[in-house]
Amino acid sequence: MHLIVAVGLAGFTLLNGASNYAVAPTEVTTQYSVIGENSFVGGAMPSNEQSWLSDEVYRATLASKMILLAKCESGNNPLAVNWHDNGSPSYGLFQWKEASWIYQIRKFGYLEDTENKELLNYIYDRDWQERITLATLQETNGFRHWTNCWKIIN
Repeated sequence: MHLIVAVGLAGFTLLNGASNYAVAPTEVTTQYSVIGENSFVGGAMPSNEQSWLSDEVYRATLASKMILLAKCESGNNPLAVNWHDNGSPSYGLFQWKEASWIYQIRKFGYLEDTENKELLNYIYDRDWQERITLATLQETNGFRHWTNCWKIIN
């Protein structure tokens, strides 16, 4: 039996199941999206159950930290704006600055055919904020974008 983690910024739920499916973040924990067999957000599914479980535990821990991070940064409000954040505003659920937002989207290869100015249209989108933040947090020292709140939640 495998452990399936349903993740959402409202919380996360551990579900027992016999499936090899990963779940994608959604807004409500009672709903989850199946990404597909043998795939995870951000990587391939490990081949044995022990490493699979370890990966799921890691993802559940990261999801819980993302929940706390969103609450700390924006009060879990995807439309939040901090107009006075070290000289330039920060936007959205995880309070991205415009330059960092564009840089991270480009670095991860998302929306490649979209002009930089148009990328800012996604800055208030909860799903895009979750996707870019998740990818960033999985990098070495990815938390550096949220130093103050990261200290609070850890």
